[in-house]
Amino acid sequence: MTPEQKAKELVEQFYPICRSTDAETTQYEYAKQCAIICVDELLKLIPQKKDWSKITLLHMEAIGENPNDFELPDNDELIYWKSVRICLTNI
Repeated sequence: MTPEQKAKELVEQFYPICRSTDAETTQYEYAKQCAIICVDELLKLIPQKKDWSKITLLHMEAIGENPNDFELPDNDELIYWKSVRICLTNI
């Protein structure tokens, strides 16, 4: 499933349970906001930083490197869900 298809699917899944309570926000917009929250929570669960060993941390400290400056290369899952998030903001 493409990121665009997944974005539309998520909105469609939230649509029936979202109710518009004001005239300015549509039921579709509420469903879209729920889908965005869902994807944001998924993105928090995907590891994005390396788990450094104590030896590596000591070595990095000795040479003046900060382990927080290094990220794992984006993996397929992370790229996919980031793409879904972008699609949600654009639909």
